[in-house]
Amino acid sequence: MVEMCLKPDIFSYNSLIDVYCKNREMDKVYKVLDEMHEQGILPDVITYTNLIGGLGLVGQPDKARDILKEMKEFGCYPDVAAYNATIRNFCIVKRLDDAYQLMDEMMAKGFGCKCNNL
Repeated sequence: MVEMCLKPDIFSYNSLIDVYCKNREMDKVYKVLDEMHEQGILPDVITYTNLIGGLGLVGQPDKARDILKEMKEFGCYPDVAAYNATIRNFCIVKRLDDAYQLMDEMMAKGFGCKCNNL
């Protein structure tokens, strides 16, 4: 893109981060995040959700939970997808108490089931 004089945007960076996270290449993820900051592009909820998922894939669920907590400090608030990614990380490593704790936190923030009795 750069060679074609196209400036990457948040969508471009999120795509890169998603691919690197899925390939468990967290060093590249952090380089992309640094580049985003240098370009004045702030990570969004999708960026953080991808990062949380990647941290789970490399066995760092606690670091992923820290990212979930720190998002709001950067002006970005977790959504259901971010919580689900974090919860999934704890389920993968069979830390169900931590997963349930996050579910309770998510529900307390109003992300609970809005369905009627089906």
